[in-house]
Amino acid sequence: MTTGVLNGTDFRLYLSGNVIGRATNCSLEMTAEIRTILDKDSPGSGWQEGSRGVKSATISTTGFLAFDTTNTKVSAIFTLFDAGTVSVCRFTTDETGDTYWEASVIVNSISLGSPVEDNVTYDIGFIVTGAVTQGTES
Repeated sequence: MTTGVLNGTDFRLYLSGNVIGRATNCSLEMTAEIRTILDKDSPGSGWQEGSRGVKSATISTTGFLAFDTTNTKVSAIFTLFDAGTVSVCRFTTDETGDTYWEASVIVNSISLGSPVEDNVTYDIGFIVTGAVTQGTES
């Protein structure tokens, strides 16, 4: 089990069990909509009331484009994007005893950047379909 503040290098994004190659950043964002509860019978205090509505999540990763990575390539992710395939993403350190987050996802965006005399980069976005689950690496 990892102790202390986590090093970002150790937290990786796996797609269908394989790490995404040459990633420099990955993120998981979970949100919940708040349904406003306001009617003419509510007290006139000026404060709205709310109740949690629909939850949703997105996952994204950024990295350097490399055709020879032994890990999951951008070209393989494009194939999933093109077909609309549902895959499983896991956000984890892969260390026994550490927490992970996992979800079924659909690739909803791929962006490639190629500035002059600089590294070619990718940005990939995933929309979570269904629930995000939390577990412990074993």
